[in-house]
Amino acid sequence: MSNKIGEDTYKGILRSPSAGADRPAASSSKKTTTPMIGVVVRNLSRGLLLSDLPKCLTEIKKLEKVSHPNLIPLLGYCAEPDDARRRRGNPHRRAYCFLVFNLLVLKNGSAHDRLIQYETPPPYKPIAWERRITMALQTGLALEHLHENGIMYRVFGSKSVLLDEEFNVRLSYSVFPKLNAYKTVSELERETLKTTPDDDILAMFLCRAPELYTSYSTTKENDVWGFGMFLCELLMGKPLISFPNHQECSGVLEVLMKSFSDRNSLQMNMDPRLSKGGGGGEQRFYYDPATVLKIVTIAGMCFQKRPEARPSMKQINKLLDKISESRVDYRDGELDWFDH
Repeated sequence: MSNKIGEDTYKGILRSPSAGADRPAASSSKKTTTPMIGVVVRNLSRGLLLSDLPKCLTEIKKLEKVSHPNLIPLLGYCAEPDDARRRRGNPHRRAYCFLVFNLLVLKNGSAHDRLIQYETPPPYKPIAWERRITMALQTGLALEHLHENGIMYRVFGSKSVLLDEEFNVRLSYSVFPKLNAYKTVSELERETLKTTPDDDILAMFLCRAPELYTSYSTTKENDVWGFGMFLCELLMGKPLISFPNHQECSGVLEVLMKSFSDRNSLQMNMDPRLSKGGGGGEQRFYYDPATVLKIVTIAGMCFQKRPEARPSMKQINKLLDKISESRVDYRDGELDWFDH
């Protein structure tokens, strides 16, 4: 653990705090199982100044108060001055900050793994349409709960949407922006250009809310934009900006509308794993086109250029609730092709 704790994010197993009481005496020959727990340790210490510590603690206190079935719980934290650095004569007072989250049983990876990188070993089965609708609903409710408690991601995406054994959503908020490093997207882009391939840079920055290019603010509206992108990935099985003609469009909203402008474009841009057949045989579509268009409409509301024009997560969830019963008629054995 000591060799890993300096990394930005560490996933591993720790002994339960109550384990000490369960240890046998030295003379005992009985073997006991030490309680263990899976954790994620998020290191927010890099560049953290002592003057940032009060703000850091304020944000952590917010995290301690949130509890929701679709969130990964915070187990504990460590936030204190870096006295060792001060003793070495460093003029810049630094601080430590570590967050410890319960890893739970998240065997199905993230939504990003399942939707975008599904060919990476082990290859994943496609997620069924009904489960995608449930993922949208659960993610929306978890974001609404965070926003009600004053907690925002700033840049929300499918990598933060983790899936448990039954494919229920567990939002990971151990990936919040470092509390001391509120940089604009433009600044982050300059730092990234030297080491990141062009396609990755495009995916990284074109999907960000436009105000993040110039503003240091962290707002609920930033997350709403990211949620719209997540809805598009649920439909398309790929990032919206991978649409071939995105360079001909003036903005993300236009890309979205062009992707689903008619029946042919809808079929072409939906996740290909939600259809089978064709080429002279019967083609089967495992999604509901009417519901697809409703989700596209909701995503379009999320992509309003002016942040104040975007709906709140509470408003979005009311709209999503109306499509919660969307279903596909499967023939014998077809549902087994999907994770559901």
